[in-house]
Amino acid sequence: MKYYQLLPIILICLAACHQPDQSAQENATDVPLAAQSTAASGTSNIITITTPCAIFCTPDSTKIEAIEKTNTDEAFYTLADDNLNYMAADKELLESKGIKIIDVTNNNTLHFKLSDGTSHKIDMNDPKYGWEIFLFDGKTMPFRANINDIPASLNSYNME
Repeated sequence: MKYYQLLPIILICLAACHQPDQSAQENATDVPLAAQSTAASGTSNIITITTPCAIFCTPDSTKIEAIEKTNTDEAFYTLADDNLNYMAADKELLESKGIKIIDVTNNNTLHFKLSDGTSHKIDMNDPKYGWEIFLFDGKTMPFRANINDIPASLNSYNME
């Protein structure tokens, strides 16, 4: 069989591989409207959050490079792997409890608006933040959860 006869089949296969990522579009509809990006300030987006949810923050590429520089390769990959595994398990647990999940990167500022009219901002560019989960019930200040023990964090914040 001549190779030029395979060319149309190969081109069709390649075209099929380059479809737009539907999961990103589907996830956008899962985010409460109040939590969508509302303003930009330099490289940081301000995300306003008014409804009860859990905010999963992961490092962007700049922060990952900084974390890599302060750790050995083995330590960094162990840290990243552990955090990603904990966060995946935490996300599964929170979703099973019906808690809304919002995924953001660390180059955002989280602006929490409480039901009494007060607000609180967290700048995720701060070096102290890496892989984080914040719990927010809409009534009280957001709570920085322990990603290693999300059930205890839910209990401490009375969000069960």
